[in-house]
Amino acid sequence: MKIKGKSLRGITKRAKKIAGIILEKIGSENSVILTVLILTYSAGVMLRILPARWGIYLNEFDPFYEYYLAKKIAERGWSGFLWWFMWWFDRGEPDKLFWYPQGRDLRATSEVGISMISAAIFLLAKTLGFNVTLYVIHALVPVFFASLIPITLYLLTSEVFNKQAGLFAASFSAFSIAFLSRTPLGGKHESVAIPFMLLSMYFFIKAIKSRNKISGALSGMFLGLMAWSWGAYLYAWNIVALYTLLLWFLQRYDSKKATVFLVFYLVSSAMLAIFPRIGYRKTFLSFSGLMPLAATIVSIGEILSGKLAEKGSVKAFISRRRIQYAILACIVLLAIIGWYSGFFMRLSGRIMAIIFPAKRGALVESVQEHRIPTWSMLYNDYGFLSVVAIAGAAISIKKWRDEDIFLVLLFITSLYAAASMARLTLLLASPLYACAAVALYELIHVALKIDKVPKRERNNVQAYSALLTLAVIALVVIASSLGLLNMVFLAEQPPLIATSALGHSPIQGDYMLNKMDWIATLEWMKINLPQNSVIACWWDYGYWISVNTNMSTICDNATLNSTQIELMAKAFLSNETEALKIFKRLGATHVVVFQPFGSATARYGTTRIFLWYPGGGGDFEKSYTAMVRIAGFNESKYFNWIRVEGATLLAPANTPEARNATLFRLVFIRTPERRLFIFNPLARMFARNFEGEAVEIPPPKHFKLLYLSPRGWVFVYKIEYPKSPEG
Repeated sequence: MKIKGKSLRGITKRAKKIAGIILEKIGSENSVILTVLILTYSAGVMLRILPARWGIYLNEFDPFYEYYLAKKIAERGWSGFLWWFMWWFDRGEPDKLFWYPQGRDLRATSEVGISMISAAIFLLAKTLGFNVTLYVIHALVPVFFASLIPITLYLLTSEVFNKQAGLFAASFSAFSIAFLSRTPLGGKHESVAIPFMLLSMYFFIKAIKSRNKISGALSGMFLGLMAWSWGAYLYAWNIVALYTLLLWFLQRYDSKKATVFLVFYLVSSAMLAIFPRIGYRKTFLSFSGLMPLAATIVSIGEILSGKLAEKGSVKAFISRRRIQYAILACIVLLAIIGWYSGFFMRLSGRIMAIIFPAKRGALVESVQEHRIPTWSMLYNDYGFLSVVAIAGAAISIKKWRDEDIFLVLLFITSLYAAASMARLTLLLASPLYACAAVALYELIHVALKIDKVPKRERNNVQAYSALLTLAVIALVVIASSLGLLNMVFLAEQPPLIATSALGHSPIQGDYMLNKMDWIATLEWMKINLPQNSVIACWWDYGYWISVNTNMSTICDNATLNSTQIELMAKAFLSNETEALKIFKRLGATHVVVFQPFGSATARYGTTRIFLWYPGGGGDFEKSYTAMVRIAGFNESKYFNWIRVEGATLLAPANTPEARNATLFRLVFIRTPERRLFIFNPLARMFARNFEGEAVEIPPPKHFKLLYLSPRGWVFVYKIEYPKSPEG
């Protein structure tokens, strides 16, 4: 019995020891970090996949084109990846499915990172015998790649500050409205580009701190992958160069750091130069690449002057600093000569709109995500963390280490970019969460070190510090909790194509999805229209039509040809005679227009139809906000404001230009379900308190209505060209 007792005690002792070891491992720093990162990744996946309740769809517009590119690659098998880069030797014919009649050179005009990832996963799954569709894979790629953002942000923040702050930043980003709203199921290229960008920055800071060339090469590689995925690589590429120049200016630069940057530049510029969308000219001979080129020249000068200084040669002739200033003066002179001579490629209108927000063209302004965001929009994305982040930036300025300089520079420049263009709030999100994490860590850290304060001062300091810490944490938690409902609302938002481009989750729920106007229209077109049809529409719907019906469109969401978009605007707002000339010149056979309508019952049991569904974003609103400006027409000749029962509504003006505008005739055509519009003269009899000038829009003469979507929001017309010029 004693032996058994001893054995039992021994087993118990060993079990306790093993349990202690397990608990120690579980409670270790690495285990906690791993657990938090797994949870943040899982939360990101679960939130992003919520829209699957409506079905697996691609969202917005660009993903349809990126899916088309993935198909083009995958249909060639594994050699499709080589085909993309063989553009340098075999240009091929433009794809006439887009920007008819000239067509579009797919490889020379497209970022293809996410498409390559989808195609690679599809081909691998097919090789392994899995029966999956490329469409589903492409819709799911953003879910699993964008969920890597917290992990990559943790790596960057932990390298810039410490691991604890990294965990805070990862947690903030996992539940970020800014990220979730732009990287959902079926999302676009930012889903893969953001993790690539953060990895590039992480390896660069790591390389600068450790003088490690391999990390510098990895940083360049990930920046190249970002460039293959998203045009915002220009920001990341230039911010690294600007950081390098700033270190040099602050005399914190040495030959080892210069070597690291040169490795980064060689790898990144090589990946940029071989990519057809960018090429060697944009990489080396454009203003977008001037700052990286300047940092390269400075780095070479640093290495050479360092070697001369070691030999004592510099002292004999000229100081090392003067050599550097001479190099900088040469760069400035080169930039001025390149600008006026036209040797360097100019910056695009989109980039200029970011740098100079007040100077932007009508085409750039017509894109909703290119508009200048309001403070409320920024605060809606980040909540109270936007205030905490400012404190974090101040803390980093106070510390002012090399890595702190990078974080502050990243925060300030991305804040400027986000304030210039709504779409770029994605760039601000990462440094904002990193700065907020720094502030929260420092606040908690100070609160935990109260015991080091002299006893006579401890009570007051402890009380104030504890109160401040609790207040900040409470505000962060409360703000996050209040934002949770909005976050879930965004995560459950159906794709635009399923809600007929309303751009919001419908209150009516399944009612909206039972009448999926765009999906029904695209299916009807695919079945009933001739395959060689050429569709004229406003550019917003180009990708949907081209990719889903395999029919050519005249313009699309790439907005590559501003002249062609201007022609479309002029056609829609001109009379039918002028519109037919433009459509014939472009080879159009059909016209598709989109306009959500809302209705309300008027007196005597009749129905009045309002101009648009609130927030519908149809072609009539776009003719007021974009088309008339792009066409260069006088908006007062086309639009009028009326008041009905206290509500102010936009309406066509009672002018020859408005009555004869082709778009107005197509949109306000009368159907059996829609007989009376609010601006019609007859509406005065039924509507209460009608104020304003009424107008009657005649039906189109040369456009035959072939199809009206289930809810009557999408119209498909056949163009009936007159047999003679006189018509």
